[in-house]
Amino acid sequence: MKYPIKVTTILLSIILLSGCGGGSGEKPVTNPPSQTTSEPGTGSSKNIDDNNIQSKNPVKVQDIKLVKKQQRAPYLIANDIISNPWGSVTFITDEGKVNVSPYQISGLSDKSLENNLNKAIMSDFESAAKNYAGVSKDTSTELYLYSENYLDYNNLYSLGLVRGEESPPIYGLLYRLTDGKKLKLGDLFTEGTDYVSLINRKVTERLAAAGEEDYLLEKPFSSIKPDQEFCLSKSSLYIIFNAGESGFVNRSSISIPLKDIGDFLDILDRSYDAKAGIYENSNRCIKYNNVIVNQKNTIIKKTNGTVWTSMPEISGMDDPAFEQQINDRIRDDVNEVLNSDFVNSLTKYPGDPDSPVAFINSNVYLNQYGILTIGRLTVSYPEKDNSRTYNSAYYTFDLKNRRVLDTIKLLTDYISKNSGSEKVFTDLVKKSLKDQYSAMVGRNISSEVDSKINYSFLTKNCTVYIQNYETIDNCFIYLLLPDNFIQGLSSPVICSVPFKSVVNLSLEEFLGTE
Repeated sequence: MKYPIKVTTILLSIILLSGCGGGSGEKPVTNPPSQTTSEPGTGSSKNIDDNNIQSKNPVKVQDIKLVKKQQRAPYLIANDIISNPWGSVTFITDEGKVNVSPYQISGLSDKSLENNLNKAIMSDFESAAKNYAGVSKDTSTELYLYSENYLDYNNLYSLGLVRGEESPPIYGLLYRLTDGKKLKLGDLFTEGTDYVSLINRKVTERLAAAGEEDYLLEKPFSSIKPDQEFCLSKSSLYIIFNAGESGFVNRSSISIPLKDIGDFLDILDRSYDAKAGIYENSNRCIKYNNVIVNQKNTIIKKTNGTVWTSMPEISGMDDPAFEQQINDRIRDDVNEVLNSDFVNSLTKYPGDPDSPVAFINSNVYLNQYGILTIGRLTVSYPEKDNSRTYNSAYYTFDLKNRRVLDTIKLLTDYISKNSGSEKVFTDLVKKSLKDQYSAMVGRNISSEVDSKINYSFLTKNCTVYIQNYETIDNCFIYLLLPDNFIQGLSSPVICSVPFKSVVNLSLEEFLGTE
């Protein structure tokens, strides 16, 4: 179960972005964010950036038989299962110990199926861990592998093993929750599609485009196997190679964006069934957009240092023009920050011209059916042990009606038509601010909040966005307040109030996206 973002989490994310701390399952950023293609920890990892793949020598291949899928699920349905790490399990191998933290699931109505799935996950992870220890060329006598959820929609469940945070999968599992079947690579594609040749083409293109052949391969890449290891995520298909397999020097993971193969990859559509009734609480399942969100990572060199950017690229919509409008808005917003006085005034680190002076991180914060919210946070690299933030931005798109949503106007229009809502909303915001920030600044801020906050101030000076967590009961209205709103606190001030405490409508009714 997910919960609303707490202020401490927001501040922690700022610290993490600035490379000064740890926690929440993420490490400080010490390398450029990108799609890593070779396993970390072997001394041979290198990064392929999706944003910079421009083939110098286009690969010439014979025509491939491709069969486009006939239908596309109108939206994705989140599986109503609970997936929790099952502690740490140690497996003994000839090469040494391998420690793994496998996930186990609950929430299926068929407990026999649920138990069998959990046993299969544990068994498959044990086999993968022991295999990895034997062929990884890792000289460590004790290895640590971590499990990670990659996809949890449309009665499919994908998870993988990684060496560390923000590293690519070294092993993947994909199960169909309706019957517990473990799916193979060929099961992902439309019947009749020559998926082996298609993936060979994509792997070869990505290696050639980034100039990685000499670095990752000990001999020319040959071909994947029909049952090649893989891991399926929300935006990418990772093809996983053992050391020595298909010419790879070390265990490597090549990421193929789903937007490049989406027409022929139909497992999500074939598994889609809104009435499957396989969960204990099927009525709680919520819908998500069936669009592909691919996070693009780029390093921009400027005269005063480098700026690391991460921003989503949207694909898979049935309206290419509006899709392009969304992607243009995301890009333009990032470019505006790149050219801002804030970034240009940051000081280069002496003796290290390539060190980052700032991080621009844009993400999808709401991806529910018909609604897409983009949030952007800019943080300077710490100067004299302090980091500074640039005005954050949140903007929401109504995919069904092809428009940008003015969330604050929707809120004020609703409140104006419902007597008493104005006071309820204002009082909730005040309480949220007092509860969240008094302890942080080490003083009682009640009088400070009461003197500054009124309904007019909130509607004229705050950025409003909405986030949803699994059910309408966990939907929240977020407010981003002006910088320096609380004396002595330089970080962004964000508070949240329960959606249902203010609005007596479903999220789709409120946003007009039904």
